[in-house]
Amino acid sequence: MPVVGVMRHHPDAALRLLRSPGRRLRTAGPKIRDGTFMDVRGRLARAVLELGQDGAGGGGPVLEPHLRQEELAHVVGATRESGNRWVGWFERIDAIRRSKDRITLLDRERLRRQLE
Repeated sequence: MPVVGVMRHHPDAALRLLRSPGRRLRTAGPKIRDGTFMDVRGRLARAVLELGQDGAGGGGPVLEPHLRQEELAHVVGATRESGNRWVGWFERIDAIRRSKDRITLLDRERLRRQLE
């Protein structure tokens, strides 16, 4: 049966097919906007805020998945050096804490201010 026939007989399948591109566009829009209009500092701050999940055992939210600085820089389309520089800056202003295998979010508001 051709695709049009399947859609006519199964309108729920047609609706699901239409929703998928819509979801992709909604999630891609902010990323495209950020990549176009935000500097590395802003993109990195937004990524840390989005990836920060409540951590177990106190100490503040930790980034999930556990990303190294180099991986975090790659996520926002920055060089390792530029990403490391801004991660270091976020640590100096007490917005995050770095340890060997994770980044812990200490102050969401300080990171939000980096988006301005």
